[in-house]
Amino acid sequence: MDRKSVNDRAAVVREKSLQLLDYEEIRRTVSKHTTYFISQEMAVSMLPSYDCAQVERLQQETAEGRSLLKTSPNVGLENAADIRQQLNHTRLGGMLTGTDLVKVAHVIESLINLRRSILDCGDSIPIMIQIANKMPCLNHISHSVKSKIEPSGNVKDDATPALANLRLQVRESYERTKEALIEVVESHDQEDIFQDTVINIRNNRLVIPVKSNMRNRISGVVHDASNSGETLYMEPVSTIDLCNTWREFALEEERETTRILLNLSEKVGYEAESLLSGTLAAGEVDFIIAKARYSNSMSGLNLIKNKPGKKGVNDTLHLLRARHPLLSEKVVPLSLSLDSNQHVLVITGPNTGGKTVALKTVGLMAAMNQSGIHIPAEEGSYLPIFDGLFTDIGDHKTLTLATTHFHSLSDLAESHPNMKNASFHLDPETFQPTYQLSLGTPGRSYAITTASRIGLPEKIINKAQKYLDPTYKKLSDQLRHIDIDRKKLHESLANAREIQTEVQEIRKNLEEQLEYLIYHRESILDSIHSNSLEQQKEIKRLLIKAKSLIHLVNTTNAQEQALIPNSATV
Repeated sequence: MDRKSVNDRAAVVREKSLQLLDYEEIRRTVSKHTTYFISQEMAVSMLPSYDCAQVERLQQETAEGRSLLKTSPNVGLENAADIRQQLNHTRLGGMLTGTDLVKVAHVIESLINLRRSILDCGDSIPIMIQIANKMPCLNHISHSVKSKIEPSGNVKDDATPALANLRLQVRESYERTKEALIEVVESHDQEDIFQDTVINIRNNRLVIPVKSNMRNRISGVVHDASNSGETLYMEPVSTIDLCNTWREFALEEERETTRILLNLSEKVGYEAESLLSGTLAAGEVDFIIAKARYSNSMSGLNLIKNKPGKKGVNDTLHLLRARHPLLSEKVVPLSLSLDSNQHVLVITGPNTGGKTVALKTVGLMAAMNQSGIHIPAEEGSYLPIFDGLFTDIGDHKTLTLATTHFHSLSDLAESHPNMKNASFHLDPETFQPTYQLSLGTPGRSYAITTASRIGLPEKIINKAQKYLDPTYKKLSDQLRHIDIDRKKLHESLANAREIQTEVQEIRKNLEEQLEYLIYHRESILDSIHSNSLEQQKEIKRLLIKAKSLIHLVNTTNAQEQALIPNSATV
């Protein structure tokens, strides 16, 4: 597996561990304290660092953020818009609308105000000053925009002298055209030609609504019609020149407005790169301030300043009255210690007694600390900087194989519906390993039996027997009998397998013979039939021969009888 795959899998495991600790809720809480879209993105993707120097910097950033909030509690980028798309557009030579330019100007002013608030703190917040210096001072752009663009996004009349003059001419020519159209309507007032007397605009021309059946009563150009077709929007011939003049001034006004917007867009585009860098820096600052606000809300403790100075104690975990940040204020604080001499703590107790909360509290404290958040604990607390946070809380069943000598685990497996036991055994007579896995039953340790066989004094063996729990003795005896029965069962199974093998062999032979008979059925029957005919012929031949012999015998007997003298005659 390549290094990237290993790192990706490690990242997945770490993220899963953070989810089990409810770290996602910490992200959401921090994001609620942000005032800028970039810092909000940073908050929802926040991760602990596993580098000591980076963790110390993150903690120092938050400390500086808390210091800044003391002098400027409302510092931030409230309502600053996302202008990345506008900046990218201007970099390609595109023109921004007046509304977009107002957004850019507002962001520039927000950056300037944020930068000023940070720089006013002097040398007390050096990291934040370093970041703030990445924010450009572009007040000349915001001033240009505000001097030419209204807050609504419209270009101001006095943006340029030319625009002011053009808009005056547009208004005057519009009024002249409108007055001329009104005169046309009033001159035909008694003829019921018009649908109404309202002057309309169609296709950028000033028109009057004429009834379609009165079309020929007005000399002019039709520019549109109503959906029903009963009304025609006409421009009388008498007002065409006036309307042309109005449109010419209007087009000149549009060109001047475009020129102004292009000029301002070019200024923004020239500074687009520095503005993009500035918005990223502002997001970073606002993210720090968000973590500072959250730390303030918990009266969090900066653990870095409590870093132990003694050699070899950086592995110390010492929490004093630590409070789980996601639980109510009524939560009972947690205090515990671990160090390099005693680095494993086994927590026992009843269900709902606080074991899981203790695990999550410590894990979450570590994750928050390494994310630069000051933790809710009392002075004197300290956490080491871990190179990994791995968590497994709750009964998440997965496919698991485990080996153990701890009988409580085998008891658990015996009683749990989703678990089962398996075991390896020694031969109950020879005590040699069988290397056969038996599913469904726990195994024996054979410790005392083995100790006795290798010559451990009987006195010690007997003493050890006395310390055994009666339940364990009873279970061991049962398992011993099970071992004996298992051996007999294995022997019976072996015999049965041998018999089964013989039966299968016999069956195989019979099936082969049956298959032969079926396949050669016709030839066998033909052979039998031929043999029968031959035998029948032979029998007939023998019968004829027998008959011949019988006849011969009878004839011979008759002849012999004729040769014998009559006894009476003699």
